[in-house]
Amino acid sequence: MPQVGPSLKPTRIAAILAAVALASGAAAALSLHVDVGPSSKSSSAKTPDPDPGENPDLAVLVRDENPGDRTALRLRIAVRNRGHHPVHGLSMEMPFRTRDEPVAEGWYAPGCRVWAKPKGDRDEWVLHVSCRDMEIRPGDIWPEGDGLSIGLHNRDWRPFDAKADFHFGREMRPTDRIWARPERPEHPHTVRE
Repeated sequence: MPQVGPSLKPTRIAAILAAVALASGAAAALSLHVDVGPSSKSSSAKTPDPDPGENPDLAVLVRDENPGDRTALRLRIAVRNRGHHPVHGLSMEMPFRTRDEPVAEGWYAPGCRVWAKPKGDRDEWVLHVSCRDMEIRPGDIWPEGDGLSIGLHNRDWRPFDAKADFHFGREMRPTDRIWARPERPEHPHTVRE
């Protein structure tokens, strides 16, 4: 089955289908399967749109260590390199909304910096994770084991309102809520100094 590329947006698909239906008459029946990738079942319509700089060769996997805990988002994050070139250094971002200033902590994040920064209005925040001294070879998942352990919570540990926007389960699953891109992409003809 032919694949629809990223330049063929849903609105363009609808226009093409409408033109085909008009040209073929009322008796024709069309069947179309469009796979748009993994989706998140977020209840929040206010989360910012995905970053245009995200890298399709990197798949982010995530789980919540304790989905029932209302005081913190206890993330386990891993990244799979689906590309053909190694990745040296990695940046990740996860937008979220909260009324209070959050605390972001790298509980297990070797070689990574973890912080939350405001974005836009006072309720919009972005979790940033920057990992420089690491490599993900094609086909590999980084880090090995159970992934990075990152916590987001309020300073006084009262219920964390951003937790309601995320429905990460106990099992590692792909997500489009966390964006990843290489800090220093490597290509076969790159000369390293």
